Amino acid sequence: MLKIIYMAKLKEQLSIAEETIEWHGGTRDELIQLLRSRNQLWHETLAPENVYKIAINNSIVHQNAHIPENAEVALLPPVTGG
Repeated sequence: MLKIIYMAKLKEQLSIAEETIEWHGGTRDELIQLLRSRNQLWHETLAPENVYKIAINNSIVHQNAHIPENAEVALLPPVTGG
């Protein structure tokens, strides 16, 4: 299993705060591909040009990191500031 937490703008766009999915381990890219395959909204929201970060067990990862079973993943939208 894998717990996924959707933060800030992603939570609003996808209308979901968190969920648990079946997961037997895989990479960051495999997870994003799985989520994007749900429907057009997910595909567009999690598109590569919409740069976002992923935290695995409270640690930000910057490359195609491995996500183990029973992990907690947070999807974070880009942060803008002024």
